[in-house]
Amino acid sequence: MRWRLFSSHFLVLMLSAVLTAGVLLFAARRELMLDLEVRLAEEARLLARLFAPVLAQNPSAEAIDRLAESTLGSSQVHVLVLSPDGRVLGHTENDFKNRLHRLIPNEWLTGGNKAWGLFGPVVEEGVVWVSAPVVSDGRLVGAVSLSVPLEAVNERLRVLAFGILAVVLLATACAALLSFHLASALVRPLRRVISVVGRMAEGDLSQRAYVEADGEVGELARNVNAMAEQLGKMLEDLAVSESTMRTVVSGMTDGIILTDPKGTVVLFNQAAERALGIRADQVLGRTVLDATLHIQLSDMVKMALDERKTSTAEITLLYPQRRVLSAFVSPVETDRGIIGSVVVFHDLTETRRVEQVRREFTADASHELKTPLASIKLMVESLLAGAKDDPEVEEQFLSVIASETNRLVAIVEDMLQLSAIEAQETTLRREEIPLGVPLQVVLETILPRLEAKSQKLTVDVPSEARFVGDAEAVERVLANLLDNAVKYTPDGGSISVTAEESDGKLVIKVADTGIGIPEEHQSRIFERFYRVDKARSRALGGTGLGLSIVKHLVEAMGGSVAVESTPGCGSTFTVVLPAA
Repeated sequence: MRWRLFSSHFLVLMLSAVLTAGVLLFAARRELMLDLEVRLAEEARLLARLFAPVLAQNPSAEAIDRLAESTLGSSQVHVLVLSPDGRVLGHTENDFKNRLHRLIPNEWLTGGNKAWGLFGPVVEEGVVWVSAPVVSDGRLVGAVSLSVPLEAVNERLRVLAFGILAVVLLATACAALLSFHLASALVRPLRRVISVVGRMAEGDLSQRAYVEADGEVGELARNVNAMAEQLGKMLEDLAVSESTMRTVVSGMTDGIILTDPKGTVVLFNQAAERALGIRADQVLGRTVLDATLHIQLSDMVKMALDERKTSTAEITLLYPQRRVLSAFVSPVETDRGIIGSVVVFHDLTETRRVEQVRREFTADASHELKTPLASIKLMVESLLAGAKDDPEVEEQFLSVIASETNRLVAIVEDMLQLSAIEAQETTLRREEIPLGVPLQVVLETILPRLEAKSQKLTVDVPSEARFVGDAEAVERVLANLLDNAVKYTPDGGSISVTAEESDGKLVIKVADTGIGIPEEHQSRIFERFYRVDKARSRALGGTGLGLSIVKHLVEAMGGSVAVESTPGCGSTFTVVLPAA
C-alpha cells in the first residue's frame, strides 16, 4: 500500500515537475525574446541617430562598415545600412538578401515623417531583426536594420533550461522523499489498523489499534476500537444468551430436538438422550428418520417444514428400547421464512407403566381379596343354612373363617405398609445398628417353625457387622426373607444367614435349599402380588406382597436386593445396605 501510494504521488509530482519546467521554459524564452526585442529596438534607434549625419554626406561603404563595426564591436548583433531606395550602403553580415525587400517599408517612403516609426521586431528563419529610419534635416536619408540569430537566444535558453531542470529535479526529488516519508507515516498506522482488523476478523476481539496519528487515521483506529468493543459486548451477550438457552434446554425434563430447514438435527438435549437412549453425537448432522428410525415422527417434521403445520401425536419407539412419547412438532419461522423445526416430546413410558401397574394391582388386589371373602361368605352361608347345628362342622367352618380373616388382615396390612412406603409416608431412621439386633428378634419368632419342619439353620454373622438404617425396617426385611425360606424349603432342608462387609457396604445373604425360582420369573418376583406358583403360594398363606415390601424398604435405606436361584436347588437373596 505504501508503494502504491508513493507511486501515485510520484507520478503526480513528475507530471507537476514537467508542467512546471515547461511553463518556466516558455516564460523564460518569452522574457528573453522580449528583452532581445527591446534591446534591438533601442540599439536600432541609437544607430539611426548616429548614422543620420553620416548618411546625409553620402559616405563610402567602407566608412559606413567601419562605423557599424566600431559601434557594435564583436557583438552578435549584425547591422545593415540602406539608402532610401533600398541600396545596401554597409553591412556586418552577408545573409540578408532574403529579407532585403522588407527592411524599408513603403510607409516610410510615402507617408512622410509621421510614418517614420520603428519597423519590427520580426522573427523569421532563425533571425530576429528590426529596422529604424535614419532621418536628417526632416528627410529620410536611409535605414538601419539590426538582426540577431535565434541561436544566441536558444543558447541562453539552454543554459537557463539546465538550471531550471536542475532546480525542478532537485525539488521533485525532495518532494518525492517527503512524499515517501508521508506515505510511510500514513501507511504505518494503517497497517497496524489493518493487522488488528484482520485478527478481529479471525475472532480475536481483544485486539486494539493503538495509533498515535491524528486526523482520519486516528479517527479510523478509534472507530475500529469502538466497533471491536461493541462487537465483543454483543458476542458476549450472545454467548451468555446461548449458554443460558443451552442450560435451560439441557435442564428441561422434556426432550427437545431442533432441525434445520433440511430436517437435519442441530440440537439434541439430555432429556432427548435419556428418552431415546441415543447420545447427541450420534444424531447431530443426521435426519430425524436416521436418528430415531421412526417414520411417523419423521413425517411430522417434514409436514412442519413443507406445510408449516403443527402436529401432536403419541408415538411408540421400539429401538433401542420400547418408549412411549407424546410428541409436539412445530415449524420455526422468522421474517426470512422457515429456518427449521422443533420437536418437543414428553416421555410417557413411566406414566404408562405406572398406569399398567395400577390396573394390574387393582385386578390382583381384587382377586386376592375376593378369594378369602368368597370362602368366608360360603362358610357363613353354610352355617346359616344349618351347619351351626353340627358342633363339629361349626368348629371346622369357624376355623376356616378365622384363617381367611387373618389372611385378609395380613393382605390389608401389607397393602397399607407398601402404600405408605411408596408414598414416603413412613419415616425411616438412619442409625448405626448391629445386624445381630434385628436378626435375633426374627430368629426368636422363626425358630419354632424351623423345628416343626426339621430344618437346619446356619447363622454366620460377625458380631461387629453393623449397618446404617432403620432397625424395624431391617427386621421386616429379614422376617419376610426367612419366612419365604421356611415356606418354600422342604422338611429337613437347610437355611443360612450370612453377612460380610465389602467396600463400605454390608452384604447380607439369606440362602435356602428349597424349590427354587425359574429364571423367567426372577425379574418379576419383587412385583406386587406376583407369584411363581399362585395356588401353592396361597396354600402356604402368602400375600404376594412380601418381596415387594422387601425391595421398597431396602431401596428406601439406600440399598439394593437381588436374587440368584436354580430350580430344585434353592435360592439366595442378597441384601446390600450401607455399612456403619
